[in-house]
Amino acid sequence: MPSPRRQRETRALEIDMALPGSPAPRRAASPARKVVGSAPAQPRAKRAASPAATRERPPPRTTIKPSPRKAAAGALELSWLGRQRAAFGLPFLTCICVVYFAQGFRALSGLATQFFLKDSLGLEPAAIQSLLATAALPWSVKPLYGLVSDAVPIRGQHRKPYLVLAAAVGLAAWSGL
Repeated sequence: MPSPRRQRETRALEIDMALPGSPAPRRAASPARKVVGSAPAQPRAKRAASPAATRERPPPRTTIKPSPRKAAAGALELSWLGRQRAAFGLPFLTCICVVYFAQGFRALSGLATQFFLKDSLGLEPAAIQSLLATAALPWSVKPLYGLVSDAVPIRGQHRKPYLVLAAAVGLAAWSGL
């Protein structure tokens, strides 16, 4: 039985070949093909059927054919997703989806945060905006931080010392509260 990775790659190729305008799939060489200069093939002795071979196979899946336009769009989408899954693997794609979901979900609490700052803490709108802008400042500095960490290594390392430094600054900031 092929490995799960090989199965994913094979499935991605099958999906690509199903697209309209794709090249025709290659056919496997026929086992009855005669090689020049070889002895004629001897018939194989019949073996007893294994219990697994005698079991009934499930009926093939039936598909409902959508309109050609929807079928082409769906095939393109499945083809793209299949290629991504074959290239990166399902765990990595799941992680990416969870991160983007968390980023979007974080925005839902923004309105509640503003009401908390206004009603519970009694801050004025200008003070709320100043606080939120200060909280968003690290995201504005992130590109500069990436350039500096790439260009200026500390003891030969590019990322680790900067992460430790950022964690220490964050710890000091939280401790100050």
